[in-house]
Amino acid sequence: AGPKPEDGVWAPAWYASVHTSTGFSPYRPSSHPTPDRLGPILDEALPLYERLLEFAL
Repeated sequence: AGPKPEDGVWAPAWYASVHTSTGFSPYRPSSHPTPDRLGPILDEALPLYERLLEFAL
């Protein structure tokens, strides 16, 4: 936890919660549905994502 020199000058504005954390929060599924206009992209990308997910650690 805490700031790092490589965070840069923008760190106070962007990284406040990162600087106080010591780990990752549990996964929370999105409550926002995929917009209709992005459906075709999701349809194409999801099988690729699922294939890569097989190799997740």
